[in-house]
Amino acid sequence: MSRNLNRKWFFLIRRRNIIYLFILFLLLLVFILYNFQKNNISNIFINIIHNFSKNFEYQYKNLEISGLENIDKEIIKDKLFKYFNSPIFLLPLDKISREISELNWVQSVKLTTDYKDTLIINIHEYNPIGIYSFNNKKFYFDKFGKIIDQVDPNFTVKDNLLVFEGPLSNLEAYKLLNIIYDLNLDKIIKIKKIIYVKKRRWDILTNKGVKILLAEIHLKKSIKNFLIIKKNLSKSKFNNIIKFDLRDSNKTILTYKDD
Repeated sequence: MSRNLNRKWFFLIRRRNIIYLFILFLLLLVFILYNFQKNNISNIFINIIHNFSKNFEYQYKNLEISGLENIDKEIIKDKLFKYFNSPIFLLPLDKISREISELNWVQSVKLTTDYKDTLIINIHEYNPIGIYSFNNKKFYFDKFGKIIDQVDPNFTVKDNLLVFEGPLSNLEAYKLLNIIYDLNLDKIIKIKKIIYVKKRRWDILTNKGVKILLAEIHLKKSIKNFLIIKKNLSKSKFNNIIKFDLRDSNKTILTYKDD
């Protein structure tokens, strides 16, 4: 009697497992058929759009770009050449945006279309405030100290940007530049470069080799003191000075060529 019950129980469990396997198989089959059908529908839809775009000329053929100052338009056109004649409705705008954002000067980019044949790109470029000189190379940097791109040695430095040297000088330059431009120092003397000394303070070197040593803390007062001294000196006396030591905000030490 017990043996018969065990046998019935065994067959019951086995039949139940077969049913479960069969249900699982059916679910798997439905899933495969659904995705296959879904892909077919998607492909059919895409083919319809391709044919419609080709017949009625809703294809990418023209490019409008605004906001370019430092980026060559041809570089962007080359990046987008692979999309030429693609349906305007199927252009992968997010992907194109990422590709354009890889260019050094691009800070942000916005893409739209005219829903006919033109891709419209608006680019916002980084705004350089100075040149960072490092390891015999020069780089543009923005007000946050971000290195934008290397300066092409075959071209003149743009916009008469001031050159900075010394570790971290690109990160600290913005504060000093605000003072320089506020006091018009760049118009009063011709600055060759500005050196960040020991990550603490600044030396300004003029085109004539004159060195101006600024105070560590009172930057604006240092520059104002220099301007007052310059104003009270004759041109010949000023030209005979090779160093203005303004590190002590209460006094200025002058070094003459004859010293």
